[in-house]
Amino acid sequence: MKIWEDAYLVGSGKYGLSHRFDCNVYLLKCKDELALIDSGAGVKIKSLFENIIKDGLNPEEIRKVIVTHSHADHAGGCKKLKEEVDCEIYAPAGADRLIEKGTEEGLGLSIAKKSGLYSEDYEYPHIKVDETVKDNQVIRIGDSKLITIHIPGHTKYSCCFLLEKKGHRIIFSGDTVFLMVK
Repeated sequence: MKIWEDAYLVGSGKYGLSHRFDCNVYLLKCKDELALIDSGAGVKIKSLFENIIKDGLNPEEIRKVIVTHSHADHAGGCKKLKEEVDCEIYAPAGADRLIEKGTEEGLGLSIAKKSGLYSEDYEYPHIKVDETVKDNQVIRIGDSKLITIHIPGHTKYSCCFLLEKKGHRIIFSGDTVFLMVK
């Protein structure tokens, strides 16, 4: 679903675009490069690909997956994405250790399972992070840049990413900011 000229919402359990475990997953098209912000939980990765294709883009052109934090709904799909496409995984410094080998307790997954947010049989698919990002680090995507903003709170290693493109600024907040609708 196109939300701006070069930004798409391609996954979301909340909006029924992908598996119910998935956070909002965004795709950025910056010149000749595609990048995802967050990966979803990895339960039905093909639904992300189907949504990308519906938007007229090719999922095989994804080169970067940039996660806001280590929780399963944001980083659990990284392993399957990397198996399917030639991409690099970017994660906040500190979150990389959890994505690579964190325990269910350290990832907040044991509490999420007990509360019914995840099924008991969900297993976090650990993967090696290709690049860790620090506060104020610039990540280049095609002709654009994302600026890393370290915002601990939701998790110790949460980040937002600020896209600067064509005179516009868009922030991808992960779980730092929630939309409240009554």
